[in-house]
Amino acid sequence: MDRLDKDTEATSPDTQNQGATQDRDQIKADNSRKMEDKRAENEEKDKVEDGLLLSIHQAKIKFNAHLGEFKVLNDVPTTQGKLTGTIVEKKIPNFTFYDGFKMISLVEWQDFGTAKVQDNFVLLKKSTLPGIGKLPGNIPPETGKIEFVTSGQINKPGSIDAEGAPVPSSPVSVHIGRVIRGNPYVEKNASAVAGVPDSVPLNKTYEVEVTITGKGSVDLAIINSNADNGNASVTPSTITTTTKVIIKGTAMTNPGHGGQLKIEAKIGGVVKATSQGFSVCCHAINFSSVFYQDVNQPNAIGVKVENLWESDSGSNADLINLQRSEVVKYSGLTNDNPPFPPLSSQSSQNSSWKAGYPGAGMIIIDSHTIPRSYITLGKSGIMEAHQLFKYKCACCGALDIVVPNSGFRRTHEVFNTGTKASPIWKHKTTKTGFAVTIGGLSTLPANANVVSPDHNLP
Repeated sequence: MDRLDKDTEATSPDTQNQGATQDRDQIKADNSRKMEDKRAENEEKDKVEDGLLLSIHQAKIKFNAHLGEFKVLNDVPTTQGKLTGTIVEKKIPNFTFYDGFKMISLVEWQDFGTAKVQDNFVLLKKSTLPGIGKLPGNIPPETGKIEFVTSGQINKPGSIDAEGAPVPSSPVSVHIGRVIRGNPYVEKNASAVAGVPDSVPLNKTYEVEVTITGKGSVDLAIINSNADNGNASVTPSTITTTTKVIIKGTAMTNPGHGGQLKIEAKIGGVVKATSQGFSVCCHAINFSSVFYQDVNQPNAIGVKVENLWESDSGSNADLINLQRSEVVKYSGLTNDNPPFPPLSSQSSQNSSWKAGYPGAGMIIIDSHTIPRSYITLGKSGIMEAHQLFKYKCACCGALDIVVPNSGFRRTHEVFNTGTKASPIWKHKTTKTGFAVTIGGLSTLPANANVVSPDHNLP
């Protein structure tokens, strides 16, 4: 008969339970190892995924030990409400460092993404930009690369949010207008003048329209600048839609090197358009004459005037590479005979080419005199001449171009201040500003109102 005999129960090794415990420990160890492996795998995956995040406006950056912030300067679609970084963001203003460190030069982005925003590859958190920078003061430059510390994102978006500016198709084309000077120079909307090559005065600006068919980020720059060709600036240097940009002459073109400067447009580093060539040079404008000296001699009478003119740059010393010449017309004008002799066969007269800038402290004197022997008394009358000035520029190649506002009218006049029975014959010379046309050259009045004293005749 079966019975429960508690006294027979004894303590002895439980080999079956010991084996189960060992199996559980092994399983736990295996599971722990697998979890560590999985954790390491996930961490590595997270690192990879983190590196693939799009870098956006205000992402944190570093260059060696210098920490700072990334700024997107182009008008592009946003990610999480901030402008999305692309490879065109590689200018010095794109990077601000908290300790005053500044970039000096930058190369090209590396390890950027394959997706594009406005025809430009996107930047990733793993992207880097080699360059050189330095702290203010007498501190040696540092070589290194800009790296993203953060992507600027709060979380990982599934896609780009085209908030603000929509993602457009690639620009179809870019067209760059001309740097038209006009005569005289104007800052915008100039009319092209035959014989005046495209150019802009030193330290002056001209408005040029850059037309973009479609939308995109277009980088603009002046190319071919050097000590001979001169230099200019373009503002703004990056545009996304059709824009009127400002071209400013910053360094003079040397003689014989005109027309080499050009405006170049690039999209994602690819040249899309180049403007017509232009120069930086200075032309004469706005002639004037002021009284200098009366001429009342035994053999000749008249007046001497000082001729003045301006440079369209604002500084006459900039006219060092310009020459001027006067053109005078006699035929077809008033020439009363008597008291004056008949005209010679010469209907007009051109002077030789003379310096546009005679030198500091130098003055240019123009004499308007007539021999007393030319005058026959007995009748009042006028002898008239018209005068204008033209120029040629060794920098841009302009030749025989009329100086704006350089027209004059000069008269010699004989008149009677007495009576017919007891005449008192006098002479005077007058020079005034006057709109004139001579041989196809036309100009508006110069600034002049010179009248000589009366000269007693004979």
